[in-house]
Amino acid sequence: MTTIVTLGGMTLESFEVPATISFGGSQRMAVHDLPGGGRVIDVLGAVSADITFAGIISGSDAETRVSLIDTMRISGAALVLGWDAQYCTVILREAVFECEKPWWIPYRLRCVVQNTAVFAAAIASAAASITADLATAAGVLGGLPISLDAANAALAVTGATTFGTAAYAQSVVALTSAQAAVSTSLTSIGAPLSGLGLGLGGNDTSAMVAAMTAATTTAGSLAALASAQGSIGSACSDLQTIGA
Repeated sequence: MTTIVTLGGMTLESFEVPATISFGGSQRMAVHDLPGGGRVIDVLGAVSADITFAGIISGSDAETRVSLIDTMRISGAALVLGWDAQYCTVILREAVFECEKPWWIPYRLRCVVQNTAVFAAAIASAAASITADLATAAGVLGGLPISLDAANAALAVTGATTFGTAAYAQSVVALTSAQAAVSTSLTSIGAPLSGLGLGLGGNDTSAMVAAMTAATTTAGSLAALASAQGSIGSACSDLQTIGA
């Protein structure tokens, strides 16, 4: 299984990544067998089966990572479990470790599903909003010398909107950098505007026209930057919401 798996704030690494993850469930129902062979079935709703997976915790920090997982079990807290496009909140029911060596510890986990659809929908909605916000920002920036390519590239990486992954951390850095670039441009472009003399009391008409044109261009750039800053700020907020 070549994918990113996260549990709580922990991202599984190397041999920790399970070969398979078992999940699914069943439909609760009451079956009434009638005389003569008839049958009435009352559908009572879906129920999620426990999610189970196993792997091997290895490396010099294996015992520390085992303690982290076992602390999750002991706390009984709701945790975010995610892999591929699957997201759910779970409670760690069972964690079994077999210490073969301090640096080689096979494990098995069993998680009780608390919530699936609502959390997955929230993640999908946030990801869509981030993409839309960046597209809006890119549109208003137009010919200004600010590129959102790095932010878009970071968000295109698998796991970019999965909290706890390296890709998620890189996405946060890329969006924050884009927001800082826009903020810097707002300051540098806006500074000359306050000291821009239109020379209304002078006789040099061409200079006055040039000054007015420059002021209009600068004001337009400031409006575009302010709009882009709002859109990128919204994208940052949505990304942070995923990790909340």
